[in-house]
Amino acid sequence: MVHVSNLGFMRDASGSRVAQACELFNGHEFAAVKLVQERLLGRFHETPFRDLVVLAGFGRFGQTVLDQLQQGAAGRFDHVVIIDQNATRNARSFADLVGFDGAYERSVIDGDLIDPAVWQRVGAITADHGHDPVVILGSGDDGTNLHAAVRIRRQHPGAYVIVRSFGASPFTAEIAEESGVHAFDLAGLIENGMPDAWF
Repeated sequence: MVHVSNLGFMRDASGSRVAQACELFNGHEFAAVKLVQERLLGRFHETPFRDLVVLAGFGRFGQTVLDQLQQGAAGRFDHVVIIDQNATRNARSFADLVGFDGAYERSVIDGDLIDPAVWQRVGAITADHGHDPVVILGSGDDGTNLHAAVRIRRQHPGAYVIVRSFGASPFTAEIAEESGVHAFDLAGLIENGMPDAWF
């Protein structure tokens, strides 16, 4: 078994001799599949409208989540807002390696996740959409994710907010519960997403 951290490269290498002799996998893909199946599909089915999804953090994990949304929740959302310090560059990379599905609108915002100006722009998009968003805070900085989640929940009390941490954290779980935010840890999702056959 060979872990390949870049989803696009894993797909490019899938026809290689190494891929034929080994099983290539991407841990973020395991986690994203679990996140979409266990946390997002239920929300999408509950809402009578197509959701607006905010991906706050669009590195390897955020890109993999969008890929899984396109594969497993097509038609359940109609607008995706991408936020990252390098959102434009990362969106270009995603377009090249994976590809955006044309079934939804897309907004790309370069900026810091705790910058109020960023969330003002998101608020304007949400107001146009007319419904509370689904917000996935999945940057590589656990503290920033939690800080932003608490702020967003105050500003958008009806939003469905999911916050990522790398490992299990009782502190994050407690703050998330008090704030009405859904917390998950990446390591746990990766472990739970591994095929039973491996064990």
